Amino acid sequence: MKNSLIIALITLIGLVGWVKWWHLRLDLAFYSAPGAVQPLWELVKPELNLRRVSFTKLPNWGRASVSAAFEAYLKQCSLDLEKSLSELNLRASLAVPVSKIVDLCKEIDKFKYTPEKFFETFFTPWKLFLGLHDKTFFTGYYEPVLDGSFYREGKYRYPIYKAPPEIVRVALFKFPYTEFSFRRFIYGKLANKEIVPYYSRAEIEKGALEGRGLEILWVSDKIDLFFLHIQGSGIVMTERGLVRVGYAAQNGHPYRSIGKYLIDIGAIDPNEVSMYSIKEWLRKNGDRVDEILNYNPSYVFFRVLDSKSPKGTIGSELTPEGSIAIDPNFLPLGVPYYVSVPIDTPSGKKSFRSLVISQDTGGAIKGALRADIYWGTGKRAEYIAAHLKTKGTLWILLPKGYDSGTLDREKMLTRAKEMFKNKFLRK
Repeated sequence: MKNSLIIALITLIGLVGWVKWWHLRLDLAFYSAPGAVQPLWELVKPELNLRRVSFTKLPNWGRASVSAAFEAYLKQCSLDLEKSLSELNLRASLAVPVSKIVDLCKEIDKFKYTPEKFFETFFTPWKLFLGLHDKTFFTGYYEPVLDGSFYREGKYRYPIYKAPPEIVRVALFKFPYTEFSFRRFIYGKLANKEIVPYYSRAEIEKGALEGRGLEILWVSDKIDLFFLHIQGSGIVMTERGLVRVGYAAQNGHPYRSIGKYLIDIGAIDPNEVSMYSIKEWLRKNGDRVDEILNYNPSYVFFRVLDSKSPKGTIGSELTPEGSIAIDPNFLPLGVPYYVSVPIDTPSGKKSFRSLVISQDTGGAIKGALRADIYWGTGKRAEYIAAHLKTKGTLWILLPKGYDSGTLDREKMLTRAKEMFKNKFLRK
């Protein structure tokens, strides 16, 4: 009897140790942005919860800026939201009927009060949690400006490619019975009636697409071009004037952080990594640029935009400090969020507390408590975006009458299992 109790106790201790070991591995495993760690446990665990709060509980509400968010909301209301949001929000665990968003667009036309009053009248704030954790990991993005030309000559040697016609996009979320249905899309090409992976960044850099007339423009700086791929849109200054380019497609390979890679090989201190430090290291180590850039096999294809601003995933023009990117596997697009996060600006540290609208997505934006703030164009926007890699707090504003019970926990659990399996068990 005594021996049985000892064996049972040892077994229990071993089981607890095993669980703690996996929890630790999860916490340390997932890097979501150059130089910054987002625990995979936060990415996959299913306990996404909401707590209703009043507007007075939002830090600085009443003095915070809502004008940019109101402008962003007006822009998206000019779209056919039934068409643009229905598929995009299909996978969200926290589902908001698109009809609700459309109905509120109709209210804007007849609403005669201030932007603050509009949101207070038609929305209720909810604080977002994962389990007991309420901290969201924030990064920033901006619209870079590159030096370029319509012609390959002199220093203009690096192409911006349009999407090759043979690229095929598969909407996995339309196949809910598959183990990969937690992903929205995969990209590839047809070969013998099968979809196979498209060329990687390294293969494209070695000339896989040369001679096919896919070049939109040529730019002078390979490193700046790489970061254009990260941002997803930008401005190219050419001999004919300004040309704005935006995301068209992707090669289907996963995004891998070169910031993490540089930390892993001991090239950059984790506490000092930023877009600036990464660029500086690359320019000082020109013989290793291809190795570092090709660590990220993901490659983005572009199209010329005729809009005055870059467009987000939902098709709406992005508004500086009024638009954010989120992970549509967890949170809905096209709705307001309230943000409270510390930022670094050229004039010093500040608290950014503002209303924003979810209008975009990104390859590195993964997880329920994850957001990427769009800062606009110019040196200030670049500076803030380059330095923003920190935790803050995120609230979602849902249409009044919304029942938090519509959170699809079964979806969350299924997606968590699949993301865990693909991250660890298939190595």
